[in-house]
Amino acid sequence: MRGKQSIPAHRVFSPCKHHLCLGSSATNNLWAIDNQGNCSRKGHLKPGSPNQFEVITHALLPGIHTPWKDRLLGVNVDKACVDVPAAPFAFPQPDLFVTISDSGKWMSVLSTWLHLRPGHLAMQTSSYCPGKVSHQMWRAILSYDWVGKSDANDQVRGKETQRRDLAATFLVGCLDEMSIQEGVSVDATWRGKSMPHIDVEDMHEILWELSELGFRLEILSLDSHLRVIENDSALRKHEKHLGHCFPRGRYDRCWIVELAEAHCGLAECSWMCQAPYVCSLRCVMSKWRNCPQSIQDERERYMEDMLISLQQDMALFYCKSFYAAFGRAPTLPHELGHVPDVDAEYPECAMSLTKSTGYYHDVMDWEASY
Repeated sequence: MRGKQSIPAHRVFSPCKHHLCLGSSATNNLWAIDNQGNCSRKGHLKPGSPNQFEVITHALLPGIHTPWKDRLLGVNVDKACVDVPAAPFAFPQPDLFVTISDSGKWMSVLSTWLHLRPGHLAMQTSSYCPGKVSHQMWRAILSYDWVGKSDANDQVRGKETQRRDLAATFLVGCLDEMSIQEGVSVDATWRGKSMPHIDVEDMHEILWELSELGFRLEILSLDSHLRVIENDSALRKHEKHLGHCFPRGRYDRCWIVELAEAHCGLAECSWMCQAPYVCSLRCVMSKWRNCPQSIQDERERYMEDMLISLQQDMALFYCKSFYAAFGRAPTLPHELGHVPDVDAEYPECAMSLTKSTGYYHDVMDWEASY
């Protein structure tokens, strides 16, 4: 078994021109709501434009934030234009959980993720990230019952040994956070609820968390790949702006996701409250190679329609840049339809006091550090 490798969190994905080596009744009713969405009977996406990403919709899957979804569909995904292998994923994609046609397998996959989740989250630190795997490998990992009792047929076929080896490889360096024990079964829970009691809102929360985790880690990776920073002082300022893109306001904490953040930051329902986070992200992207002039241009104040237009330009630039760098669609932020019953306090972004109604004044350059 290999020892723990010290890998910075922002190096979740490394662009490369070579292939990457990867080594109860309530829940049944939940599944019955809609077990396919816009997928075929086998769980594959229905045909669409050959040069366009497809967006999976499903009753159990929170929708992607506008304008991110619209701009994702505007990316030309002609493989002849991008000579980069698809990068692996730090977390399973949310759509993995809704493209399984068998309810028994679906519940097993969900249960396995809830078992692995605490240990996998514990490995995400500022100085270390666990290995990333492909979408297909995530499906294989979650298809096994790592912590449950083995089946006699599995042992006869040698699957028991294979799955234990795969689990050990996947969780290398995580033995203190989570151990895999033979014949031990632990309840899979979400916020204190066991599997038979998980409802639609719980599923939305689980999949929202996965999308937000993936989105934030991928922003860090793309920023590391594209940013052009002159010196250490400029880098510290840049990282400050990157931290301000998210509710915690801290670069060294922006990959930590709490359910209370579902309607904060870029997800604020008020455009005025959302504006500071959008302007922070604009500042970050302005330091990326090939950034469009519409994003580089600084403005002292914004009206709502100006901010919407800016977000659209940023979303398209982000989706195109991610595809060019990592050879696949980015994980985008999803909308949680309900307000979770959780409390949390986050620092407020500074806003200037003005008598001009209907304007947001960008005060990012002089606001105090959190």
